Amino acid sequence: MFLGFYIIPFEKLPEIIKKCIKWVAMYTMGIYFMHWIVGKCMNVVWMKCFGVEKSLIETFAIFIVCLIACFIVDKIPLKFTKMLVK
Repeated sequence: MFLGFYIIPFEKLPEIIKKCIKWVAMYTMGIYFMHWIVGKCMNVVWMKCFGVEKSLIETFAIFIVCLIACFIVDKIPLKFTKMLVK
């Protein structure tokens, strides 16, 4: 999957996909900083609900939760909070 970003030229992607990639890329630092904490919390919940540990679906769920949290923190109108997630 990671190699796909090198194989597919960015210029040939549709505009909507370019915007999505740029939007997610804005929050990668915030996602990186909070994924460990969110992962620890979600691992406990995931084990109780599904009984499966460290699945690919859990990885995507952690990413989505961190992305939403970064988006919400970014909307707080303080300069300091914007620096935390961007």
